[in-house]
Amino acid sequence: MRFTSMTGDYWGARPRSRKLELTAQQRRIIELVFRGFTNERIGRELGIAKSTVAVHLGRIYRRLDVSSRNELVVYWLRKAKVAAGTGRDSR
Repeated sequence: MRFTSMTGDYWGARPRSRKLELTAQQRRIIELVFRGFTNERIGRELGIAKSTVAVHLGRIYRRLDVSSRNELVVYWLRKAKVAAGTGRDSR
């Protein structure tokens, strides 16, 4: 599955609020979480420590108002549907 709409168009677009602003690194981490990577594997993939991955995830969770990897994936899927015009945003 490609992440173009979320990492390029949607996440990269001007956000409606500061809350949705994510760095390129954070967007890449979301992509890898969606693919099922652990913090350790994400760290290896990006060349950063797994503790740095955890810090990024904490910031992502706060910005998107989610509290777990599962919620992050559900949030991402809902936003992808809305961005693609195929669903309604339930948040």
